[in-house]
Formats: sequence, C-alpha cells, structure tokens
Amino acid sequence: MIQRLAGEYPANGPGAYAIAAQGDHILFAHGFGLANVELGIPLTADSVLRIASLTKQFTAAAVLRLVAAQTLRLDEPLQSVPGNWPPSWRTLTIRALLNQTTGLTDDLSPLARTLMKDRAPDQLLALYKDRPLDWIAGKKWRYSNLNYWILGKVIENVSGESYVDFVRKYVLANEMKRTRYGSHDAIIIGRAAGYEKGGNGRWINAPYFSPTLGYSAGGFLSTPADMAAWYAALSRGAVIPRSLLSLALTSGKTTDGGATGYGFGWYVSEENGRVIARHGGSTFGFQSSISWVPSCGLFAGVFKNSNDERGEPDADARALLHAAMPRCDRR
Repeated sequence: MIQRLAGEYPANGPGAYAIAAQGDHILFAHGFGLANVELGIPLTADSVLRIASLTKQFTAAAVLRLVAAQTLRLDEPLQSVPGNWPPSWRTLTIRALLNQTTGLTDDLSPLARTLMKDRAPDQLLALYKDRPLDWIAGKKWRYSNLNYWILGKVIENVSGESYVDFVRKYVLANEMKRTRYGSHDAIIIGRAAGYEKGGNGRWINAPYFSPTLGYSAGGFLSTPADMAAWYAALSRGAVIPRSLLSLALTSGKTTDGGATGYGFGWYVSEENGRVIARHGGSTFGFQSSISWVPSCGLFAGVFKNSNDERGEPDADARALLHAAMPRCDRR
C-alpha cells in the first residue's frame, strides 16, 4: 500500500491519507503528500478535510437516533412531520429519503449559479420546492443530495435543535475532537487546503464556495483519525442500536422488488457472506472513500485534498480493506 500510494501522491503535491482500523486498533496509517503545498505541510491523521458526502452517514445516524427515541417513524410521510413541505414532497416517506428512492431531482445547477452565496436550510430547499418528482416514489433509485438536505430539515423540525447541534450532541463519538461543520471564517487548526488541476495541468487552489451548500448532504469536516474513531463507535453499537444499524446496512428496494444496492447513507454489498458498506465524497478540492465490514469492525479509508482525474480513491480504499480482511477471520 505504501508503494502504491507513494506513486499516486508524490511528496511535493497534494496528498492522501490512508487508514485502516479494526475497532479501536489502528492497523495501518500513513500520509502521502502535502496538506498545504504552499507551506510544505504534510498530510497527517489529524489534518482536517472536507468529507463531502460522507456527511450523509452522520445524517442517517441522526435520523435513526430520532427513530430509536420514537419521535420519528421510517414509514411516515413528510406531511405528518412538522414543516412547510411542498405538495409534491408530502407523501415521501423518511425511508424513501434515506434510501434515495423518492424521484427527487439530482440537478445541482441551481447552486452552480450562486456558489459563493450563503444559504440557510430553508433557502437551500426553496430552490427546489417547485420541481415535480421525476417519477413516482419507489419506482427507481437515484442518488440525490436533495433527499439528504430534506432529512437535515426533518431532524431540525422534529428535534427542535439545529442539524449541526443535533449531530454534534448525539451522533459524533467523544473522540472526534476535530470533526465539525464547515466554515470559511472560523480558524480551524490543522485545516488542509484543497487543490485541483489547472488548464496547464498544474495544481491550483480549489475555488471558493459557500460551506452552507453542503448542509446535511455534505457539509462536515473531519480527519482520518476521527473517521476511524466514528466507525469504531458504530461497530460497538455506541451511536445507534444494532438493530437499526442493521436496517441502515440493508439494501433498499424499488416497488418492483429490485435491490438498489443503497441502504441509509451507505452503498451496501455482500462478499463471502459479509456485508460491506462503502461510500465516497467529492467536492471542490477534496475526495474520499471509505469501506467498512460491520460484522468484524474493519474499516478502511483514503482521504485526498484534491479533486482530479483520478476521482474518488475507491480502489485504494478497497485494496486497503482487502489487505486487512484476514483479520476478520480471526475473531
């Protein structure tokens, strides 16, 4: 893995951090390249990066905390949840939002025109309130940030707390000291800079965009070490009850009975009788990928501070997981 990743992420460019753990035991942790190219600062396990769509797992866990508290039901429609929901959304269930079978649009062009503008959650959702469903809920699966933006607002309306506060109090593990919601203004110790390729093929700083646009689908920052700690907490049942975690890691189905391969915030598959959960995250200047075997608490993640033609480091995260997989047979 060191030879493989050292070749992909040279020491003088934007980097990647690879980490594998089984529960609280770190099996492999190694940084490659730089967290800040201008200052020559290396990428470490405590470098703070945008995790983009890995935020969806925090959101799913937050929803399931409300389900466990019996203040929300998976199969209740939005019309029974407090909020001023557009008519076309009112029959959508919490379950359909979680497993992305609503028929809501995945069009991000309304944001692309105003990337620098800060938006409150209601303002973000208002961009889509007049869009009809593209198909009847349940007919097809399609990945859409809008599903998880709506869930963020559900969490706020049901709990009476902001989405960020609820996640911080009830979802993040105690060890996750550097994980927080994104902010341009805040001084965040250890924050990595993000990079992308310019027209001449050289690295340039990633463009600015408002951190409010990620919200509950992609707004959090974290570190490789914190993410390993979160998966350890998930694996031991410290975040949500195991029965609900098992449900989150079960593939959703369309109305014709077809499996979607997506649970609640994770892509799910089965290998040699074991459930494997995976997800990636991409945004300006950052890409990441995680793989997780819940049954034996095995986690692998690769976190980049660049977005480029290599895409999300899914193959690297899978290779790291498979290298460590024999440990699952020892338990």
